[in-house]
Amino acid sequence: MRRGVKIGLIAALAGCVVLGVALAIVGSGLDQTRIERDNLEFEYDQLQNEADTMRTERDELQAQQQQLKAQVEGQLQTIEQMKTEVERLHQVPEGSAPATP
Repeated sequence: MRRGVKIGLIAALAGCVVLGVALAIVGSGLDQTRIERDNLEFEYDQLQNEADTMRTERDELQAQQQQLKAQVEGQLQTIEQMKTEVERLHQVPEGSAPATP
């Protein structure tokens, strides 16, 4: 009987070792998954920050674009006024003084 008990204990011990190894493998897999998840969260945060920065830059560029458009419109109006003034001055007969506005 002692021999049967020894064999049973050895079998139980072998089963415990196999379960321990399986548990270690599963634990390693979980640890690796957690590491990957943390890395993905970090990358997501970086991408989110980059997207926020790009949105801010886009908004600033759009504001600058609107400002430049307004300046161009103002300069075009000035050019048209100057053209009109030049045409008016060309129509004044020579020898007469141009009227001052």
